Amino acid sequence: MGTVFEEKHLAGDDSAMGSKIYDFLTESLLFDDSLIEDQFASIPEAEIRRELGRYREHWLANSAEIQQEVQTDQSALKLFSGFKATDPRLLKQTALYVHQQILTDPLYDLGREANPDVDAFNTVFGLRTPKFDKGEVVKAVRYLKALTPMVAGDYVKFFPTSRFFEPLPQIPLTYSRTGFSERVPKELLEFFRSNAHVSSAKAEGNSISFGWPLERGRGIAVIFKDHPIVEAGQVFFLAEQEFESVDRERRTATSKFYMPATLPTPERFDAWVTQSINQSAGHVYRRLCIDMAVAENFGANYLSNSEFTFKLIGQIAPVQDGETTQPVNALLNVNLPILEKIDTETLMKVRQDDEAFAEFRLEWDRQLNALRGISDPDVLEGRIDDVVRELTEVQVAKVDRAVSDLKKRLLRDLVIVGAGTLAGAIQSGGFGLVGAAVAALQGYRSYSDYQRAKRQNPAFFLWKVLK
Repeated sequence: MGTVFEEKHLAGDDSAMGSKIYDFLTESLLFDDSLIEDQFASIPEAEIRRELGRYREHWLANSAEIQQEVQTDQSALKLFSGFKATDPRLLKQTALYVHQQILTDPLYDLGREANPDVDAFNTVFGLRTPKFDKGEVVKAVRYLKALTPMVAGDYVKFFPTSRFFEPLPQIPLTYSRTGFSERVPKELLEFFRSNAHVSSAKAEGNSISFGWPLERGRGIAVIFKDHPIVEAGQVFFLAEQEFESVDRERRTATSKFYMPATLPTPERFDAWVTQSINQSAGHVYRRLCIDMAVAENFGANYLSNSEFTFKLIGQIAPVQDGETTQPVNALLNVNLPILEKIDTETLMKVRQDDEAFAEFRLEWDRQLNALRGISDPDVLEGRIDDVVRELTEVQVAKVDRAVSDLKKRLLRDLVIVGAGTLAGAIQSGGFGLVGAAVAALQGYRSYSDYQRAKRQNPAFFLWKVLK
């Protein structure tokens, strides 16, 4: 069964993804240390844009090889991070316990051509379209440079997942008789609405500020509780539309949008707020479905730093033969020591050479694979307790001793020990409502067909640093 991702990007040989991307960058002005230090001040904007365009073209020309490399590793502890930008601290904290992390390439999206329609809408809303920012390029290349040891150690893989979320060339104008509630399965609407927080927003130059108590107006922001704003904050402006001409034969119309000085009526404002919450929920839900489809395509499990997303996935009921049943989540919660203020090169050497951490990864990989193959929910839930006991009483104990030894061998002021939790959930029966959307994205005729093709129960993870 083919997937939408296979049709666009799959097939190829065994070329290393890291080397394929970094081979380009090491020969590019984008990775020139002196230029980066100077924030590309001496390089014309047009030249940097051309180089970013060449980078996108390089990726597209080698997409099959790059994707094949990401798919090659079969570990159950290969995680796809559903973040726009993964904090390097998270990567360092999980490096000793996770086999591989698949991250969004931060540079690929910067080479996308600007959309003139966006400029027009920004003008209506009172915004100035941000100019090309060399600082964003500097930030991206410094990030890629900093993670080079992790790429060399086969711990980090980069893939331009932003490609699946790029806006359409033409901004669509949409209408819904149900206030866009159809964008989320009805079983999830109340979850989204009960966790939504709406505040007033306003345009300020080339940015938008929000967070004030909600008042009737023409700008609002919608965020969800325990969900990072950078990942899901949605801003809406309520403009007025005026039709100037209609050509019924050609089925076209000309209209203009403008922001009036008057406030909307209370009834219209309330309806607009509800619509905006529904649209925000639809955005988060669609992003989650695509993220999980991408993760599955890579043979990876899904990792989030959002408690909102973790709860959302966990409460989704599986769908079987048109009926909704309660999900059965078997939860894995393992507290782990983490090393902070340790340089990346040393951390990668510890990851490679220390047997205790390697044994922990191998054992967790083995146990996770076994758990995901258990179809009986009761057996799965009971087996989880045994696995957690084995990991915490045996494997984590070995890890603790290894950390103590590291503190003795390394400079004490460079090794500060913290604690984190990698919370995992294995969902017997599938992801249900999200799974149905994933099935559709991957070309299956029905969720039942998708389930029959699946060999294992899906798993997903949440990483939290303990206070």
